[in-house]
Amino acid sequence: WTGIGFLPAPFVAQDGMQKMDVLMFWLDDTGACVISDRRANGNAEPGVDAVENVASCSGLVDTENGVVTYEFSRDQDTGDTDGDLVLSGDMTLFAAIGSVAG
Repeated sequence: WTGIGFLPAPFVAQDGMQKMDVLMFWLDDTGACVISDRRANGNAEPGVDAVENVASCSGLVDTENGVVTYEFSRDQDTGDTDGDLVLSGDMTLFAAIGSVAG
């Protein structure tokens, strides 16, 4: 999986991932892009938002170079005040990668 998170700038280290708006991507067994709209409430796996606010997702695997590229779209202001931040002004962007067990 690949994850990106958004927080208003400046980032305050002692707050960690508190209230971070997160999108997690991975490719399923057929190679289709899966995206999950999430909200972090601390330094743990972000919970899934009650409302999925990502309009589209696609993934491309370059097997020769070992690169996966994801493309997605989401409104800057989704109206989901419980799960999403308004993406405007100065934002801090976080990125993470991991593996899916199983």
